[in-house]
Amino acid sequence: MKGAQAYWGRQLRIYRAVALGMFCLAIMTCIVLPPAPGSLLLSPDDARNLAIAEIMQREPAKAHSIMAETNWEIRDLTPILLGASVLQYVGKVWTITVSYSIVFHPTYTVEIRYTGEKGFSWKGTVDQTGKVSEL
Repeated sequence: MKGAQAYWGRQLRIYRAVALGMFCLAIMTCIVLPPAPGSLLLSPDDARNLAIAEIMQREPAKAHSIMAETNWEIRDLTPILLGASVLQYVGKVWTITVSYSIVFHPTYTVEIRYTGEKGFSWKGTVDQTGKVSEL
């Protein structure tokens, strides 16, 4: 009986390792970080992804929830005034707003709101080098 328990214990550890590996792979494929700084301009999507990566480090308990968002509804909230743009990415319990000036190397302002249980919000900037700074 002890041999069977050891066998099934090993199998369970193997399955857990495979599941964890698949979860990590899913995270890596869902959050695609931009190319090396300086090679291309960062897009609003890149700024959103870098801010999400920052939130995942700061709030790991909520990371599984943001990773579950596979489809974002994108809303263009750009005001009538020329020279600025605002995009909003809406998921089930996450709302991410990216605003920026229409210039050659914009710095993006990113606001992230979590409306689930124990909601939370975060605001920061993402510059063209990929540096994320909390405001």
